[in-house]
This record gives sequence, C-alpha cells and structure tokens, in this order.
Amino acid sequence: MNKKISHVVSSVILIVIVAVAGTVLWIQGSDQEDVYVPSQAIKSRDSGLVRIATAVPPSYAYLFESGPKEEIAPGVNRYGNIVGYFAGGAFGWYVPDWLVEKWEMKKIEGDPHNQGMIFSPKEAVLAYISDITMYVGTSTETFNAETLFENQKRTGVVMSEIVLNKHGEGGTTITMETNTLIYHIQLEDRGRMTDIYYINGHDKTLSVSFSSDEEYFHEYSAKIRDLVEGIGELKAPQG
Repeated sequence: MNKKISHVVSSVILIVIVAVAGTVLWIQGSDQEDVYVPSQAIKSRDSGLVRIATAVPPSYAYLFESGPKEEIAPGVNRYGNIVGYFAGGAFGWYVPDWLVEKWEMKKIEGDPHNQGMIFSPKEAVLAYISDITMYVGTSTETFNAETLFENQKRTGVVMSEIVLNKHGEGGTTITMETNTLIYHIQLEDRGRMTDIYYINGHDKTLSVSFSSDEEYFHEYSAKIRDLVEGIGELKAPQG
C-alpha cells in the first residue's frame, strides 16, 4: 500500500526550485506531465529542467539623448537651439534636441479650446515607456494648475514640489516669463512610475505626463523635467 501511494505521488508532484540568482526560476517536472511556460520564457530541456527567465524591461535612455551637432567653427554650431510657442501663444518653449531627433508629434484633435500634443518614439519600442502627453485646456475654477496639483496630492503621491521654469541654453531666446510656477507630482503604481506637471499661462492650463517601468525611470525623469522646465508663460506684448 505504501509503495503504491509513493508511486502515485512521485508521478504527479512537481518539484519547484526557486533560484534566487537574478530573476530566474527553475521548474522540474515528471516525464509524464507538461509544465506550462509563459511565451516570453526561455526554454531549455537539458537535464529535464525548464528555465523561465522573467522579462527585464530594457533601458530606452538613448531616446532622450541628442546626437552630435555640426560645428562651423570651434564651439560654434551650425544650428542654434529650438524655440517656439504653443496653445495660441499661451506658452513659450525651449524644445530639447532629443525630442525633435528621436520622437514624433501628433496633435490632440477635438475641441479647439482643449488641445495638445502627443510625442511618441520614432522607432517601435516595447510598452515599458509611455508617450509624452502635453494637454492644454482653458483654465477654470477646477481646471487649473494649483487645483489639479492639490487634488492629485490627496490621492497619494511619492513626491510633490513646486519649481520655476528656466531658460534653455543656446543663442536663440524667446520672450517668456522667468518666474512661471511648475507644479510637479510623482506617482507609483504596481512597478510603474509617473511624472505629471501642471502649468498655468494666459487663461490656459498645461498638463504634461510621462510614465515608465520603475527600474529605469530615474534615467528618463531628469530629461522630462528639463523638457518641462523649458516651458513658461509667454510674455504679453508690451505697449
């Protein structure tokens, strides 16, 4: 009787060995049963073992890096920095080179009073980083940078701060306010981090958002911050 029970148990039980080295699991099963392996796993049947390597999110830091600039003289580039304005002149912007080189823009269609831009990598990437979304709406009592910032803080954030915009580097400048307040919050949810920025300007409110896997978020968030700090309320015409 004991031999029969022992034989049945040994034929159906799975022995699971968790290898703590990295993120690799080893699963050993009997010859009579199949072991389910996720489609992203790396399979190896050596010695009756099935190797499951969990997916490690790749780094896309290169999407936030600019290529070398052509110099016409030592220290003098052929092209200057990129500047512009958007939302009908509500905001001025020092546009980072990497955004022009590595990302493509699509306008948010719809209500002419509520506009924006979505930037996506020019090359196809896995869903470990989001688009950079810049949404602009008409400011109201409830839709403005301060209110959105305070409401979001109540839901729970990793970090919150208020900073000032700054001028971009380069020979080309744009006439914008130098004391524009930028409201910044950072959220964490199930292994993903999100940056959200809110800015007011000439009866418009801008929201900038970006998220990625937590592992490489620190490589991207500084670049997103630089992008946003290059935005400011455009100065009203004088006279």
